[in-house]
Amino acid sequence: RKVPWFVPPSVVKEAFAERPVGLRKKPPPSQGPGFVNSKVAIEQAQEKSGGRCMYCGGSWKLTPRYFWPYELGGTELVSNLCGACELCNEMADALGPRRWGEVLSAKPEEAAEVWWEAQKKANMETASFLNPKKSASRLIPHDLAS
Repeated sequence: RKVPWFVPPSVVKEAFAERPVGLRKKPPPSQGPGFVNSKVAIEQAQEKSGGRCMYCGGSWKLTPRYFWPYELGGTELVSNLCGACELCNEMADALGPRRWGEVLSAKPEEAAEVWWEAQKKANMETASFLNPKKSASRLIPHDLAS
């Protein structure tokens, strides 16, 4: 499963557990679930965010999202829209607005550690793919393998 680069594995497990905490089931009352996918909403969100996800900075499958979630008192106006990638949208919906806010407010050092661990894992997988006869731990310097 693909997830945003800054989300720790423990939060990913929490988000996709059978009964995740804070999962939103209903759209805001006056706007149907299709509102944020309207042409006006999409253009407004992309313009505001400069064509990048406001959470991770990616540009893959950018879609509109309410900046201040409805559950936390946000409005349903077009001016409350921003752009977010599909991965961040999925994670935010799975965790709910409160928990997603907690993840976003984590210390930068924690996000850097998650990124570093993901890079080590990707390097190990690449090394074992390129040279399947040797173990990946032999191909990567000792300090990276641990």
